Amino acid sequence: ELFLGDVADLAVTSCMKLCTAEFKEKYGSIQSGNLYVIAVGKYGGQEMRLDSDLDIVFVYDAANEHELSSGDQAFQPNVYFMRLTQ
Repeated sequence: ELFLGDVADLAVTSCMKLCTAEFKEKYGSIQSGNLYVIAVGKYGGQEMRLDSDLDIVFVYDAANEHELSSGDQAFQPNVYFMRLTQ
């Protein structure tokens, strides 16, 4: 069942690309910010089974915590990335 980790990687990557693109259309982007996805648990250890949870942690960094997103409704990085990950 080693392939399940690869399937999970593809699912998470695809979802993040789609969600980020849709979110950017509405709220713009944070130029100095990045969002990272960290796999933990069975997923992080590449020990996925058919009954495994997909445990992930989101971490962002932004060079300027006061920078506003470029959209019509502007957010600072902490709010921007919190809403993006929801």
